[in-house]
Amino acid sequence: MGTRHLIEVVNNNEIKVAQYGQWDGYPDGQGVDILSFLSKLDNLDTFKKQLDKVRFLTTEEINLINDKLSKREINMPPELSRDTSAKLLPMIMEIEDDKELLLHNKHDFGYDSLFCEWAYVIDLDKNVLEVYRGFVTEKDKQAERWHTDNKTNNNPDTSYFGVELVKSFELNNLPPEQVFLSYFTEDEDEE
Repeated sequence: MGTRHLIEVVNNNEIKVAQYGQWDGYPDGQGVDILSFLSKLDNLDTFKKQLDKVRFLTTEEINLINDKLSKREINMPPELSRDTSAKLLPMIMEIEDDKELLLHNKHDFGYDSLFCEWAYVIDLDKNVLEVYRGFVTEKDKQAERWHTDNKTNNNPDTSYFGVELVKSFELNNLPPEQVFLSYFTEDEDEE
């Protein structure tokens, strides 16, 4: 199902991943995939080390890729695809030592809670997984991470602000899937 979402990873006070996803962004979709990845992760320090091999594309690099895509010289790299979503996390773990993974920085999507229906942040500095929800119409409900004094950046005529924090989970004490989902069941039933 088309449920737009954002997946971020923060390490050393730096956004290392800000991945836009187009599909299945609900907690029982991408949320469970992220929870599963984190629950199975043997060593958080290894993940942090792998994040050193990740960087955001420059404008020039984006233009070059778009040019090659339009000329059909290359296929869409999976790490840049809107279809990849949480599958990006295991891809990060597989980056070879002499390689780097180049990503789009879609952080600003979280400011647009009309379109950003869910957001997930793995904050390695705070040692938490944060889950955010979209459709925020009250300025004081939006999360500090995506706080804005203005309505949605893409359309100032709408009544939507940045996404709001719903729940935060400690990485060293993640709940089982059913408990995780229980925090969001009412939210999904209301929509």
